[in-house]
Amino acid sequence: MAAFRSCLIATLPSGEEREYSLADSLVIGRAPDADIQLKFTGVSRRHARFFAEGGGWSVVDLGSHNGTLVNGQRLASARILQVGDEVVLGPVRLVYRRVLEEDRSVWSIAAGSGSNTLVERGVIGMGTTAEVLRVYDAALDRHLALKRLRPGVDSAEVRARLLREARITAGLEHPGIAPVHQIGKAPDGRPWFTQREIRGQRFDDVIALAHEPMATARWGLRRLIVVFHHVCRTVAYAHARGVIHRDLKPSNLIVGPHGAVFVVDWGLARRLDVDADPSDPAASQFGDVLGTAEYMAPEQARGDVRATDRRSDVYALGGVLYAILAGNPPYSGSTQAVLSSVLDPQPPRSPTGPLATPQLSAIALWALAHDPVDRPADAGVLVDEVDSCLDAAQPEMWRNIRK
Repeated sequence: MAAFRSCLIATLPSGEEREYSLADSLVIGRAPDADIQLKFTGVSRRHARFFAEGGGWSVVDLGSHNGTLVNGQRLASARILQVGDEVVLGPVRLVYRRVLEEDRSVWSIAAGSGSNTLVERGVIGMGTTAEVLRVYDAALDRHLALKRLRPGVDSAEVRARLLREARITAGLEHPGIAPVHQIGKAPDGRPWFTQREIRGQRFDDVIALAHEPMATARWGLRRLIVVFHHVCRTVAYAHARGVIHRDLKPSNLIVGPHGAVFVVDWGLARRLDVDADPSDPAASQFGDVLGTAEYMAPEQARGDVRATDRRSDVYALGGVLYAILAGNPPYSGSTQAVLSSVLDPQPPRSPTGPLATPQLSAIALWALAHDPVDRPADAGVLVDEVDSCLDAAQPEMWRNIRK
């Protein structure tokens, strides 16, 4: 029987990472008597408490001045944590993991004429059909992310989607996209692939922090727009290679240390030139609604696969820019309510709030045009538009925007 231990992986403002094992109840804060002391601006003296409950772990805010966020949502009461949940305390990001003891789950993989050994080091996150593990590559003395199908999830369609994601991502060689290293099958037959392990903050958490009443200067508008500019450049590269993402949203954007920005989760990606084969079990069919409702273009919401192209990604990028400016996506509510709003030709209201500017709001609404022909043709056009804003804006403009 494999043995697990619960831990928190902390990413500090400097980019340094630390691992904290969870045992009994512990308090995190700036106070000298805190079980885990984090002496950073934005962290309260006694910020949050983690405690064992019902065989798992929960977190509760202890009345901190700027709140505790779990997956971008501010805590109002105690919350049970799931593997991969992200807890944000001011500038510090904590990821809850259950780590497999290092002397367990060692398995070999074929590597050309030789072999390699991967050691499972815990679960990074789980989706509906797939899970992402942290693994140790013994041959090269490094850690990687390994994505594979979840136990019990096995069909020609989901296998084909996972393998297609690996092959499409492997063909995108860009600093903003995690490279694929290997592809294969686990001992139990499930397909998998390994990538560089991406560390950093999810952009939805960053946006939430920037819109907190006590937001600090670390995440002012200019820095948010620089991140967005990096994202647009990465997507523009994919568009130039004939690939669309189809699920762009703040939670699929990672802000790493030293200015790195990554676009992740290419599981719905599609090659515009070759993915129209109806015999492909992973190919989308008319009527398939794929993506995330709040950032989904109208043609995606209709399940119109043929009309879904680069401009559909542009729509999603417009939604990301809108969220930067307003603190929320263009539409909110239940999934059905959001889809109804997306399908309505009436455009969303102009973003409002202390970070909204006329120039950037105009770009967001242009990208969010209901009819694809009224949007920028691809992400490269957005790169140029954001370039113009960054070049033309006077330093005073950025300083006058609330930090």
